[in-house]
Amino acid sequence: MNISGLMYGKRIVEWEGSLDFHDEKNSITAKLNFTPAPKFFQKFKEPTDVFRGEIKKDENVINKLYGSPLDKLMIDNEVYSFNFLIFFSYWELDTVDILQTVATTYCIPSDCRYRTDTICLAEGDLKRSESEKLRLEVIQRADRALRDKNKKH
Repeated sequence: MNISGLMYGKRIVEWEGSLDFHDEKNSITAKLNFTPAPKFFQKFKEPTDVFRGEIKKDENVINKLYGSPLDKLMIDNEVYSFNFLIFFSYWELDTVDILQTVATTYCIPSDCRYRTDTICLAEGDLKRSESEKLRLEVIQRADRALRDKNKKH
């Protein structure tokens, strides 16, 4: 993995090389090859987050893979919808419902998953989400002003 832009500029995370997966119990292997980043003065042939690969069982190719963690996964030229609950997830990012609040017994009350604006946004109530966000910002500004005032004393 190559990470750039930590000190200045845009932060970029790029996978390089390949990833190998082995399921020894079932004699299944998979290999993903990531698109290499172009060298100086070379043009991008395709985005660097794109990968290609194969799934093999007993050295026989059973599936061809193509995709990107930022877009979709295609298996044998077929796009699969994303599902967080399936161990081997196939995805197309446009179909993902990204905002999901998950309550646990170990969260502190200020956990961001309990923010009313985020909950409203996840429920699809954009108007209420916006008003809740504005309400929270007013509270945060007032808290900040009190902290700044007390610093001086």
